[in-house]
This record gives sequence, structure tokens and C-alpha cells, in this order.
Amino acid sequence: MKTPKIFASLGIRDFRFLWLSTAMANSGQYAFTVAASWLIFSLSNSTALVGAAVFATMIPGVLFGPIIGVMVDRFDRKRLLSIALLCNACNTGCLAILSGVGVINPFVVITSAFFLGVFFNLQMTCTNAIMPDLIPKQSLFNATALQGSVQHGAGFLGSALASPLLVWVGPAAVFTLCFLLYTAACVQSQAISFRPAIRTYSAHLCPVICFTRFWRASAIFARHLY
Repeated sequence: MKTPKIFASLGIRDFRFLWLSTAMANSGQYAFTVAASWLIFSLSNSTALVGAAVFATMIPGVLFGPIIGVMVDRFDRKRLLSIALLCNACNTGCLAILSGVGVINPFVVITSAFFLGVFFNLQMTCTNAIMPDLIPKQSLFNATALQGSVQHGAGFLGSALASPLLVWVGPAAVFTLCFLLYTAACVQSQAISFRPAIRTYSAHLCPVICFTRFWRASAIFARHLY
């Protein structure tokens, strides 16, 4: 059966795995935001701490954007993507255990949100850097549209999955869901068979690369947050 033209890029095996990985990981990120905000407010009754958790998720894009950009240029982007997803799986898994046994406080959740923000920025930068290497030039616009739709659609999916779990079971169940989503995303990223070439740059270009990657990573994170 022929793939409809609007989904043509999904017919490319490696891009399909990248697309599924993004859908799962971003759904986990939005589900985490719902659960973390609810848990912090229920523990502290403080909107300031809820805002601190959101800030902790955002600030890594500003602090580490240039470093992440250089890392993605210089090292294996597929491996970095898998590491980022695995780290967020471990992060949310630990939070699920701590909240399940009741050994949790707002500052633990805020710290977890900070590390999730770090690895989310690494994940998104890797994803955007890998995609052009997986897609023929003539299909790049289609792939970009599909990638954008799943990145934003994950906000609806993650929130839709998290909300009933949060009401009926509790935040530990949502963090467990996040763990499962990030684990599945990591598995999908490992299924990408193509290994993109590692880019190398001369030393005098590094400041330019850092500056460019800083604004690129910040813009990507802001777009997904809002």
C-alpha cells in the first residue's frame, strides 16, 4: 500500500524511528510537567515553587545551549540522543519510586525538573541535527512538517495521558508513565541504523558555533515550552 504523500517521509525507516522517538519523549516531557506541577503544589501549597520548577526546566537551555551545540557537532549524535533519553528515563524512574514510597519534597522535584531540562535540550538539539542526515533533500520540508506536528501534538497526548492517571492513581503513576515513554523512545532511537557523520571544526570557528548553537537551542526549547 502506497504511503500518502503527506506522510511520505514516514516511509523512510530511520526517520520513522526518529519520529516515534520524538513523539514518545515529548509526551513524557509534557506528562512530567503536569505531574511535577501538581505534586509540588500539593506538597507546598506554593505557586512560587511551581514557578521555580518551570524555571528549572527552562534555564538549562540558556546555561548549556552553547555547550550542547558543540557536543552535538563534535560527537556521535545518535549516541548522544540515546544517552539523553536514557538519562531522562532514569530521572523519571527515580522520581516515580520516591513519590511512590512517600520520600519526596518540592526541592527534589525541582532538581529533577532541572536535569530533565538539561537532557531535553540535548535530545531536541540531537533530533534536529540528525534529521537532515536521514532525509533526502527533496523530502526535507515534509519531514520538518511531520516532526513539528509530532513535537506539538505530544503536548496534547502527554497531558491527556497524565491527567486521568494523576486523578485516579497519583503522581507516582504519571512518573512511571514518563519512565516507560522515555525508555521506549530510547529503544526507538537505538533502532536508527544510520550513523551520522561527526562534524569537526577548526578552533577559530568554535566561538561562532557556540553563539549560533546557543540561540538555536534556546529557540527550540522556547518553541516546545509554549
